[in-house]
Order: sequence, then structure tokens, then C-alpha cells
Amino acid sequence: RSYRGGGGGGHYTGMPQEYQPQSTQSTRNQGNEAMRLELQDVTATCNALRQANTQLQHEMDRCRKELRESRRRLAVAEDKIREREDTISELRQRLFESKEQTAKLEDVSKEQAEVQNALQGRLQSARDQTQATETQLRNLQTSLRLSSEAMQRSSG
Repeated sequence: RSYRGGGGGGHYTGMPQEYQPQSTQSTRNQGNEAMRLELQDVTATCNALRQANTQLQHEMDRCRKELRESRRRLAVAEDKIREREDTISELRQRLFESKEQTAKLEDVSKEQAEVQNALQGRLQSARDQTQATETQLRNLQTSLRLSSEAMQRSSG
């Protein structure tokens, strides 16, 4: 007895394989050929899928490598940005302090200019008074000399 498989539902024949009729053998050969072709198709599909999988794996590995490199560059760039932000913050603080110092110095300069103007005004007043006093003194000296000369003429 033999089991006739093939592509169908498989059934038992009562005869050994060598005694089966020619048409059964032919049907079996056709079934085997169909299975062989199907196996070839499946094998080719598997090979194509393996090749595609390998290519995809290589592509994925490349993408992961690029991603790691991009993340590394991003970290470096973020560090540089933080350093620059710190530098900018320090510069802003120094600029603010410089502006405050400049404002204080401008106030001191204005005060000193006012004091200088006041002193120059007082100096000018003192000069004017000195000049007036000198003029009065000359006038007194002249009057005194004239009085002294008049007294000497009258006594003499």
C-alpha cells in the first residue's frame, strides 16, 4: 500500500507504488513538479527577503551610526551654546556694572563742575573785591598824599 500525497488531499491506494497505474504515477510526478516549482519560488522569495533584510539591516546600522554621530555633535553644540550663553551673561553683567559706574562718574563730574563753577564765581568775586579795594586804597593814598602836601604848604 502506498500513500499518494501530491498537491491534493492524499489518499490510500491499495497497491504498492510500482504496481500503481501510469496515470497515478504521472499525477504524482506532476504534483512533485508543482511542489518543486513552489519550493523554488518559496526559496527564491526567502533569498530575496534575506537579501532585503540584510540591506535593511545595513541601512539601519548606518542610520544608527549617523544618529549617534548627530547626537554627539548636538551635545557638543549644546555645550558651546551653554558656554556662549554664560559668556553673554557675564558680558551683560559687566556692561550693566559699567553703565552704573559711568552714571556715577557722570554724577561726580557734574558735581565737580558745579563746585568748580561756584569756586570760579567766588574767585572772580574775590578778584573784583580785591580790585575795588586796591582802587580804594590808591584813592586813599592819593587823598592822604594830597592832604599831607596841603598841610605842609599851610605850615610852612
